[in-house]
Amino acid sequence: MKARDRAAEIVRRDNRGKSGGRRASRWLGAALGLALLAGGIWVAGSVATRSSSVLPLPDPDLSHLDERTRSLIGQRRPALEAVIRSRGEKVGVISEASGDLGKLYLACKLTGAAEACLMNAQSLASGDPRWPSCLGYLYRTSNQPEKAIACYERVLRLQPGDLAALVWLGRLHLDRNEPEKAEPLFRMCLEIQPSSPSALYGLGRIAMSRRDFAAAVQCFEKALSISPQATIVHYSLAIAYREMGETGKTQAHLALRGDVEPYPYDPLLEELQRILPDPKLHADRGIRAFDAGRWREAAVEFRTAVEADPTDPVLRVDLGGALAKVGDQAGAMEQFQQALRLSPGNARALLDIGSLLERLGSRSEAIRYFRSAVAADLSFPEARLALADELQRQGKYEEALPHFRKAIELDPRSAEARLGEAMTLLRLRRYSQAKRSLEESLGMFPERPEFAHSLARLLATCPEKSLRDGLRALKLLERLPDPGADLEIAQTMAMALAEAGRYDQAVQWQRRCIDSARRAGRSGQTARMEERLALYERAKPCREFWSDESEAPPSGR
Repeated sequence: MKARDRAAEIVRRDNRGKSGGRRASRWLGAALGLALLAGGIWVAGSVATRSSSVLPLPDPDLSHLDERTRSLIGQRRPALEAVIRSRGEKVGVISEASGDLGKLYLACKLTGAAEACLMNAQSLASGDPRWPSCLGYLYRTSNQPEKAIACYERVLRLQPGDLAALVWLGRLHLDRNEPEKAEPLFRMCLEIQPSSPSALYGLGRIAMSRRDFAAAVQCFEKALSISPQATIVHYSLAIAYREMGETGKTQAHLALRGDVEPYPYDPLLEELQRILPDPKLHADRGIRAFDAGRWREAAVEFRTAVEADPTDPVLRVDLGGALAKVGDQAGAMEQFQQALRLSPGNARALLDIGSLLERLGSRSEAIRYFRSAVAADLSFPEARLALADELQRQGKYEEALPHFRKAIELDPRSAEARLGEAMTLLRLRRYSQAKRSLEESLGMFPERPEFAHSLARLLATCPEKSLRDGLRALKLLERLPDPGADLEIAQTMAMALAEAGRYDQAVQWQRRCIDSARRAGRSGQTARMEERLALYERAKPCREFWSDESEAPPSGR
């Protein structure tokens, strides 16, 4: 038996002995005869030739809605009333008009009005799965699980392979602690769509309830591999790993936990969003896409959010950031400037304009905007970091240093600000302070290779003898995953070997660096590298920290 047929069979089996659905149908059939309430007036006989019955046409309070939405409802409601009054219209036309108005009410969260319209649509077109699907969503999101279950079961009787209905029905059963009913639904979903993260997450939850943690981990890991943005799965995975005694993985996943669920693809939800775009919903989706590096998708979501609420400066800043990532610099600048017009002194918009100007090479203009961003919000660490970084790039180290330190004060976990501070201290030849800064940062960020690398080079090349320690530098570099893979780290390895008196090995490492640079087309750097090689060949150490900006690890942002 195919998965679609088994889904219908399970729904039929679960409904044996149930009378609630039939009672509801009898009640609806008897409700109000063939009358509708139109504009507050009972209109009898408008569908007198039709066998289906309908509920009164609702007239909800629209005062809290925006003008655009009220206008949209104001167009659709009279259209439905006109269709009802027209004796020549077919039942299907009335059902469609009633369902369309119901979906609009549903998008506006006018639950009572939406329910009446959708019940009418379902009564008039009982074979259409769209209306029980809409009602299932309505009841599911208004905490009426029994009604929601009945609706999704009806969807599956009409359309057994409906993936969204399978997942929503499975989740409803799972939330009611009915895993034996949920499991076959999730498994059928996987038969139809093996890469469904929603079904995998559901099966993982069922495995957790049975304390089968190994199976739960397998389901959760696969769900995350398919849908890494589903951050809520990390929490469940952390609990499973904790029960298995894997503390490291438990902590790693707890650090990644969030509240984004692996929802199934549901055409109804997309339609509701098109009917009445929710700027927050699209903004959230845009943020998730942006964080995942899907810039174009993020730009589409943010633009939809801006169209739904063009007066929100935050949405315009977000759209500008996504446009900048896809290379639309002019579009990005337009959005940032619009944000400033809507919110003069908006620190984020000022920062983003400065960053865009910096990338375009207008450094003097960029620094002006960075200063404005700092002045607009003295507690904005990213603005401080951007200003400090640009001042450092322009060689204004004394001015940059206090801004790096303020950025660290505002955000002590900012690795970028801490590295910026250390590199600025080195350029100011404050070696002892730089060493302390790098050691402290390495303790906080042992996984960040730039701190170990920078400290190792300082220990290998520092002009102050008391601070040099070639053996410690070697130990730091040897802990890195593959020190020979990075050209600059490999050169630091040669420097540390020379400082430790192992000149033959230093020569070997430096020669490999020169060969690598030539193969990579970096012939402009080989002259300096050959000078260092000559030092090692003469059994002399290197006392040059960074020869230029291209060699130094990136500081600041």
